[in-house]
Amino acid sequence: MAKFVIAGRADCPYYAKAELLADDLQLNLPQFSVFKIPVHPEKWGEWVEGTVERHGWAGRHDGTSPLVWRELIDRGGKGLLIGGANDFQEFVVHTYGITCQLQSATLRHTAQENNAYKLRDIEEDARRQAAINPLVCVVTSAASPIGYSLFPQLVDGSTFGKGEEVELRLLETDEESLEVARGTLMEVEDLACGVYRRGGVYSDVEDAMRGASVVVVLDSILPDHTIEDETLRRHHYLASVKSHFTWLGDAINGGASRSCKVLVAGLVPVNFATECLLKACPGLAPFNVVGMVRYQEKLAKALIAAKMKTNAALVEDVLVWGNLAGTTVTEVRRSRTRECAHTAITGPSWYCRSTTELLHDNKWVETEFRERLKSRTGELTCALRHPPYMLYAAAVAETLAAWSLGSDTKFMASLAVPLPRDLYGFQQGTVVSLPVKFFPGSYELVESLGLSAEDEAAFAAIRAEMDADRELADNLPQPEAPPAVDGNQDFEPGAEEGAESREVAEGELPEVVLEETPAPEGAAAPDLPGEPVGEPEEATAEPEEVAEGETPPEDTPAE
Repeated sequence: MAKFVIAGRADCPYYAKAELLADDLQLNLPQFSVFKIPVHPEKWGEWVEGTVERHGWAGRHDGTSPLVWRELIDRGGKGLLIGGANDFQEFVVHTYGITCQLQSATLRHTAQENNAYKLRDIEEDARRQAAINPLVCVVTSAASPIGYSLFPQLVDGSTFGKGEEVELRLLETDEESLEVARGTLMEVEDLACGVYRRGGVYSDVEDAMRGASVVVVLDSILPDHTIEDETLRRHHYLASVKSHFTWLGDAINGGASRSCKVLVAGLVPVNFATECLLKACPGLAPFNVVGMVRYQEKLAKALIAAKMKTNAALVEDVLVWGNLAGTTVTEVRRSRTRECAHTAITGPSWYCRSTTELLHDNKWVETEFRERLKSRTGELTCALRHPPYMLYAAAVAETLAAWSLGSDTKFMASLAVPLPRDLYGFQQGTVVSLPVKFFPGSYELVESLGLSAEDEAAFAAIRAEMDADRELADNLPQPEAPPAVDGNQDFEPGAEEGAESREVAEGELPEVVLEETPAPEGAAAPDLPGEPVGEPEEATAEPEEVAEGETPPEDTPAE
C-alpha cells in the first residue's frame, strides 16, 4: 500500500495540480491512497515550519506550497519527503509512467474551489466551537494540596453535573507554583473524564477571570508571627487579607460573568475575606459570593456519628453559626439522623429521629463534644503530619455540588452568606454563617428558627468580634503614650519608685552592694579600700561618747 500526504495552501494552483494527479492515481490504482491537508493561506507559513521541523526535513524544503511526502507506516508515522508539485510529478512519471496534462485555467479554478471550501470549513468549525459553552471554573492557588485533591471531583461530573462540560483554569502567580500547576493539569487531562472540555494554567489574574462562571478561592494567608505585639500582628494580618481580597475582587468584577459564583474556601478569616471580596465586586449579585462552612460541619458530624456508632453521612442538620475565624456556635439540638436501623424504632429511608434523643447524653454534647471539636483539626494534622487536605477538598466539592445541583430540601446546611436584610440580630450586608437550603443553582436562607438565650448572648459576642476586626483592619492601633513628667515638680521620696526602677532598667548602672565572703582558713582577709590594715571593726552608726575618767571598752572582734 502506497500512502501519500499532500499539504498546501488552499488557494495554491500547484497544490491543486498535485491534488488532481493524486486523485487520478487513487482512482486507477487500488494500492494507492492519498490524504490531503488544505491549509488556510494565512497559517501556511507557521504550519509548514512546524511540520518540517517535526519530521526532521530542515534544509530540504524551502517552505513553498505544496509539501508532499510518503508515509512508511500508518498516518502520523515516519515519512519520506518527496518535495513540491514538480517533484511529485517526476516521482509519478518514473514510478507509474503517468503524466499530468492539465490546463492552467483548470488549476486556478480548482484552487479557488479549495479555498472556498476551506473558508466554509473554518466558519462551520467556529460555529461548532461557539455552540460548545463549557462552564469556566477558575481555581486560585491551584498548586496547593487542596487543589490537587479537588480537581478530580470538579471534572468527573459529580460537582456540576454529568451533562455540564467544564473548562478548568488554574491560577498561580510565582514561577515555581506555575510549574506544579502545569504538571497537575497534565494529570487532570490523563484522567480522561467525560465532562472535561479543556484547561489552562494562568499567571495573569485578569486573563484567568475573563468569562468565569465559578471561582473557587483557595488562597491562604497566615499571620506574621515575627510581630511580637498581638494587636499589631492582628492588624497587619487583617490588613493583608483585606488588600489581597480587594485586589482579587477587582479582577473578578472586571472579567467574570455577571452570574459568576464565588466560593471563598482558603485558610483565611472566611467571613472577613468574603466581605472584602464582596465590596470589590459590585457587578456581581451579593448572594453569589459566599464562604465555605461544610468543613466544620463534617468534623461535627463525624464526632456525633462515632458516638452513635453509625455513618456520618446519615447525620443531618448540624448547624454552624457565627464567625468561622472566631466564635462559632455548633448546634446539635436540631440535628436529625436517617436510617436508624440500630434503634428500636425504624422506618422508611426518609424517616429521621432526633440526634439528641439517640445520643441521650446532653452532658457529652456540652462538654466532651465541644472540646474534641476544637481539637479535631489538630488531631488530624498530628496523625497525618500535614493538614487534612483531602477532607477540605471534599468539603469544597460538596458545597459546589449542592449549590449547582441542589440538595434534599428537607435538610439544612450552613453557609457564610451576606445578609440581604437584618436577620438574627446581624445587620444587612454582614457575612455570617447561617443555615440555608440548597436548590439547583441557588440557596435560600432559613429565617424561622428560634434562638435560645445562650444563642442570643453568643451572637452578641460574635457581632462585637466582627465589628472589632473591621475596625482593626482599617485603623492602626496607637500605643499608649507614657505619662508626662513635670521637671519643676518637687521630688517626694517614694513618689517615683516606678519611674526610678524603669530608669535603671533602661541603662543606668544600679547601686552595687558588696558582700563579704569568708576567707579560707589560715588566709588573711583582704583589705577594703580606705581602711587601715588590721582586724576589721564592726560598723556602728555613731561612736559612743566616753565620759572623763572612764576606760573605753575593748573592741570585740568581728564574727
